Amino acid sequence: MKNITVVLIAGYSDLFKGKYEDALKKIEKYPLDVILFELVGINFRLRSALSLHVDYSVKSQVSFLRHWLGEDRYVSDLFKRLDHFSATSNGRQPVIFNRAGCLYGIDYCYRNLKSSDEKFEYTRDFWIDLIEFCLACNDVVTQYDTKDEGSKINLLEHINAQQAILNELKIVSNPILAFNRYIDLIRYIEGDAYYKNELSSYLTSLNLPAKTFIETIINIYINKDQNKKLPFLIWLNPKESPDAFKLVTWLSSHTLLTK
Repeated sequence: MKNITVVLIAGYSDLFKGKYEDALKKIEKYPLDVILFELVGINFRLRSALSLHVDYSVKSQVSFLRHWLGEDRYVSDLFKRLDHFSATSNGRQPVIFNRAGCLYGIDYCYRNLKSSDEKFEYTRDFWIDLIEFCLACNDVVTQYDTKDEGSKINLLEHINAQQAILNELKIVSNPILAFNRYIDLIRYIEGDAYYKNELSSYLTSLNLPAKTFIETIINIYINKDQNKKLPFLIWLNPKESPDAFKLVTWLSSHTLLTK
């Protein structure tokens, strides 16, 4: 059996003793597409489409920092802060980059950033802001265990959005069985007297029956236009896959988490 490493998610407030809200705000001056590209890339490298486990190893964490900033003094200072944080936490391995933080970060960007067609130049300041944004997202994720009962988001979306973040930290799923689980989950909900109406309402808003919804999800991930060099990007032809393209567009324009 593979050994399980217990990791400790490091937040901006843990390492820099500042307000994590300030680090979140810094990212808002950058184009939406640029930040999404980096967050999705981090998420994929932590666990690719066919991987069973998330790679939270020290080597993996360091590789992100070295790739972006090399031997920059900021990285050296960050290592010292992480070492101190670990020493005050019973020596557990701290992590900056994690899938739960990426999930929140992606949603935050959709709510607060705008796209731009202008050419973007990557700078040292950008990479530092991105790292500290990831740390700030961790501050939010580690306390994200309450629900806003006054939200206008419907019940099913609340369950999906608010629990997905926490589940990313707890559940290891076999990607080969993912589609079967989609099908089993929908069948289970359809048979539940309380939740079936919520499911029906949700799918109606997408204009997709349950069977077509599953087929569309599969089509999103398995399509001939998938980019081989950037496997974490989904490429869909709107003419060949209209339902899948419509669903991705709809999902990209909606945010499910509360501010």
